[in-house]
Amino acid sequence: KILASPDKEYDMTEQQKATILANKGLCLDQLGRAEDAVAVLEEALALKEDPGIAEVRDQIAVSILTDKAVRTAERGQYEEAAELFTECIEKDPDGQNFWL
Repeated sequence: KILASPDKEYDMTEQQKATILANKGLCLDQLGRAEDAVAVLEEALALKEDPGIAEVRDQIAVSILTDKAVRTAERGQYEEAAELFTECIEKDPDGQNFWL
């Protein structure tokens, strides 16, 4: 249960549960646990499809992909890194969610 105490369960709507999970995902991202954040945001979207939650999930996913591309380039695997950067650009053509 998302919110529960030993003696009481809370009756919440799917939207409320999704909002709580989305907030948890944002907190995990701020803690540097981006992959966990994406998983929690996926859980929120399974409860209630919400464009705002989907956008946050996508932003974090692009950030994860960017980090992977940078680490790949640092290891000298430039061709694979170029493919990952291309994927970043395809997912975020305006470049608002990836960094170099």
